[in-house]
Amino acid sequence: MTIDIICPLYKAEKYIENLHKSLLMQEKVKVKNIKYILTVSGDKTEDILKQLNINYEKIQPTEFSHSLTREKAAKESSADIIVFITQDIIIKDKLWLYYLTKDIEEGICDEAYSRQIAKDDGIEKYTREINYPEQSKIVTKKDVEELGIKTFFSSDASSAIKREVFEKLNYYDAKKLPTSEDMYITYKLIMNGYKVKYCADSVIFHSHDYGVKENYKKYYDIGRFFKQNAFLNGYNTNKAGGGMAKYVLKRALQDKNWKVLFKFIPNMTSRFIGMKFGQYSDINIIEKMKLKIKIIYYKFKNLIRVNKIKSWDFTIISNNCFAGNVYRLNGKEYRTPTCGLFFMAPEYIKFIYNIKLYMTMPIEEISIEESKYKEYLKKIHYNSVLGKIGDLEICFLHYRDINEAREKWTRRANRINWDKIIFKFNDQNLCTYKELKAFQEFDQPHKICFTAKKYQELNTIQLKQYEKEDYVLSDTYEKDYRKYFDLYSFISKIEE
Repeated sequence: MTIDIICPLYKAEKYIENLHKSLLMQEKVKVKNIKYILTVSGDKTEDILKQLNINYEKIQPTEFSHSLTREKAAKESSADIIVFITQDIIIKDKLWLYYLTKDIEEGICDEAYSRQIAKDDGIEKYTREINYPEQSKIVTKKDVEELGIKTFFSSDASSAIKREVFEKLNYYDAKKLPTSEDMYITYKLIMNGYKVKYCADSVIFHSHDYGVKENYKKYYDIGRFFKQNAFLNGYNTNKAGGGMAKYVLKRALQDKNWKVLFKFIPNMTSRFIGMKFGQYSDINIIEKMKLKIKIIYYKFKNLIRVNKIKSWDFTIISNNCFAGNVYRLNGKEYRTPTCGLFFMAPEYIKFIYNIKLYMTMPIEEISIEESKYKEYLKKIHYNSVLGKIGDLEICFLHYRDINEAREKWTRRANRINWDKIIFKFNDQNLCTYKELKAFQEFDQPHKICFTAKKYQELNTIQLKQYEKEDYVLSDTYEKDYRKYFDLYSFISKIEE
């Protein structure tokens, strides 16, 4: 397969000569073109490019965008594989590019990214350790439940993607992203059923020694990215950041790295504040502070509410991932089989009305073509495990295969507390008034139903952020509903 390498340049005078030499020394690959896009800066980069007789395209600073600049260059490519790099990486291995692209060429994955090793012993030495371990791995959609936001991690400091797949997914959707365009395309790949590989044997040296101001700016842009792409906030972004900070502190203490320990608090604080301010970048500074105080208040209040629940022996039977997240995010054992899956609305109603019967029946695998909902499933690009219990269909969204679905369904079903069940429903997945009315009439005392619209005659909880939508877009995390519904008070009343 042929390869095009795309590299944006800005104030690259101290990098470009060595970088270009390292690209020319690559072996066992067919490099068709190396494309540099130079953003005008006034330094000597352009003079060096001319001296080395290197082809390049020149753009003005106002034209540059992390996503759009790369997208334009990719659209002009006719190679089989597109490789993105940044100007400040150091490549020492003649087989760096071969190891990065060989699994794409062999059809093992559709995107790949390199291992990054820090150039010094600063904080990024440890962040690189956790993000770029010694072992390679491949991630798919089935890893989302376990890995959360980390499923979509990649870095186009050194990455490769199959061009026809990139084109099929419409590149970066012509969005002008402030940063993290690599996460954006990796998310699209994963959620559309493609495979992404971390290639530990494709090594580059890459790190920065950012000060507080530079760190703040970097994470401010990341915050803006998550604000623009809010759908990613449901994948435990805060948990991932907290885990990183703990790892860095632990490793720095082990190494007695006083330089890192001295910088740790200002570094992590600038990351946190930058991220948060970026997420609320359209709010003035006073409103930002009010919002931050409100977030701290709710976290403290939530801790008190969780502790009010004397026993977690109740079972939640939900139509989507709601139940699993309630147990998982509170560190409790799953007491329900309805985790990591969803039901079509008519199927959920059928299930709860005959739940004890269905719990005695075996799970069989069916194909999307065999599903009564095949048109809808194709429309939403569903490509995960699909199961059937008698005449009941279940979408096992976050399972690797039917065997895992069977094993976990059976194991968790044995923990159901039939004397203390909460049934939770919403208006997603082909829900009509008929299903909402059937849930209302379902003769059980503990029921929760979220809807986008207000129904005066039904006992539903309207999530007003979705009132202009046809249905609730998300209710699986507390942040989606806590303004309108106190889950912990609801559970506490069941215990009374």
